[in-house]
Amino acid sequence: MQGDVFLLQEVHLRDGGDVSAFTREWVWGPSEWSVGGVHSDGVGILFRGFSFVIDEAVGFITGRVIFVDFTFMSVKYRIVNVYAPAQEGRRLEVFRELPGCLSTSRSLILGGDFNVSLDGGCGGARAGEGGVDYSVRALEGVVGDFSLADAFRTVHPGDAGYTWRNSRGKASRLDYIFVGGGICGMKCVLLPSWASDHDMLQVSLPTDGPKWGSGFWRLNTLLLEADAFKAAFTSLYRSVRTMKSMYVSVVEWWEAAKCRFAIFCRRFAASARRRDRAGVTKWTSSLSYLHGCLNRGEYVDWALYEGAKERLRGLLEARAKALAFQARLRELEEGEKPSAYFFQAARARRSAPAFVGLKRPDGTVAEGSAMLAVAEAYYAELFSRRACDPVVEAALLDCVSARLESEEAQSMEADVSLEEVREALLSLRDGRSPGHDGIDQEKAFDRVQHGFLHGVLKRMGFGPRFIGWVRTLYADVYSCVRVNGFLSGPVEQLGGVRQGCPLSPLLYVLFMEPFAELVRRDPGVDGVRLPGASGEVLKIQQYADDTTLFVSSARSLGRIRALTDLFGAGTGSKVNLAKSSVLYCGCWRDDRSGGGFSVCTGGLKILGVRFFAATARR
Repeated sequence: MQGDVFLLQEVHLRDGGDVSAFTREWVWGPSEWSVGGVHSDGVGILFRGFSFVIDEAVGFITGRVIFVDFTFMSVKYRIVNVYAPAQEGRRLEVFRELPGCLSTSRSLILGGDFNVSLDGGCGGARAGEGGVDYSVRALEGVVGDFSLADAFRTVHPGDAGYTWRNSRGKASRLDYIFVGGGICGMKCVLLPSWASDHDMLQVSLPTDGPKWGSGFWRLNTLLLEADAFKAAFTSLYRSVRTMKSMYVSVVEWWEAAKCRFAIFCRRFAASARRRDRAGVTKWTSSLSYLHGCLNRGEYVDWALYEGAKERLRGLLEARAKALAFQARLRELEEGEKPSAYFFQAARARRSAPAFVGLKRPDGTVAEGSAMLAVAEAYYAELFSRRACDPVVEAALLDCVSARLESEEAQSMEADVSLEEVREALLSLRDGRSPGHDGIDQEKAFDRVQHGFLHGVLKRMGFGPRFIGWVRTLYADVYSCVRVNGFLSGPVEQLGGVRQGCPLSPLLYVLFMEPFAELVRRDPGVDGVRLPGASGEVLKIQQYADDTTLFVSSARSLGRIRALTDLFGAGTGSKVNLAKSSVLYCGCWRDDRSGGGFSVCTGGLKILGVRFFAATARR
């Protein structure tokens, strides 16, 4: 079902192992749990999405009451989940303790299975049980003292709203959501449940804050497993292929074909979703109708009622398995490596990805849809073609000494065979293409000047055909900026190489080769003589856009700074001084000059490994 926050009761948590398993399996956002003292106890709160910032989570009464303080769309909330005991005495104790977790200046939401009816009548825990239940008075006192509104009764004043029933015909309203503050615009509905003898209570509260767009379209790769999709797509491709002669070039035909393929995939997926929703709607409606009959005291065939629940259970369980399959695939694909997905999950409790405003160059703040224009202008400047000194550029290209062997150059010019394409596609992990990695646009990849890169490729012996392919990849390339799910207009990419593309790191390594040659050749840069390496001197090591320099004199730092400035003048590159630092070792460890760079006082982290200054030997 759709929702942002879910309150779960009687979740059968036995120990910390269950908590770890539940937390691991809920991959769509944060989750908080409280283990009970017996097998049937346990409560949990699930959050869908990473816009929720968890400030604090407290198991107020073990396995019975948990509250979570969180921030969503810049609003601070406290949500309290209650699973009240069936026994009146224990239930009364729980309700008397509730004020201790409801005293807060945050927007307050109290919900759960309270195991009592507040609608008068016998006042018992469940209809037909009789007797006076003092826990009802205790709960009514809590609701009144904290000025909480009964969401369902506020929206549906004349509806019985039974949320629990058994096969013997007994029914009662035992599940509630109480909200504090204004209730204007609040919605509340009962949803029949196939998984429990309690129905689900859904409350929608109006919120202020950033709105979310739909983002960019992605192919649902699960479609590739459906025989119907494969047959339909094969037929479409054959049809599109016959239209190739109608276009000026293969490239023009392929661009048009891709648009048709995307439209087809969207429509096929939408049709599949409609069929799925139709089945869910059909059996939900049937269950709701039977549910209403029971509420009105009409006769209902219990076997028919249970059958409808089973059919709905089957459809929703199939949908849940599909979602779990996708999530686990991604976990397997990403593993525990420090990927964008890994860091996003790690940051979920500490930061919200929603933007509430972007600062303009003049210092004013743009909000709402105006943020797109600010972001678009920023990246248009970042991806622009930068002015470079042609004399310096030519001198840098003259530094390039590495060249391909003739056999290597010839192989790079050869035709790409269909078998090579097939092998490359099948080698992709889980059959998926490289995707968006959550581009950090301050990275050096964005400052690669295409003209200089082409010059390096030519100097290193790459042939005109290969260079032409690289030119094609970045000819008339546009990107869109995504802000809170909304996409800006196209931004022409006149500079930089694409994040997430497997070719980009290789192109960047070639782009940086002239700088490495500058450092290696410069007599003013004193490297470190490697022991046992026949006098070999180490000056520089590079891995993609991370460069580590090894120098053994104070004057070398000044030369390094001069060489980076020279390289920047000829290529438009820029050293990120905020991420650059110097670690002094040996007899230099007490030096704090830095040569224009910040000095590292602790360990220096290089490619995930932390290095510390060594003491000089005597």
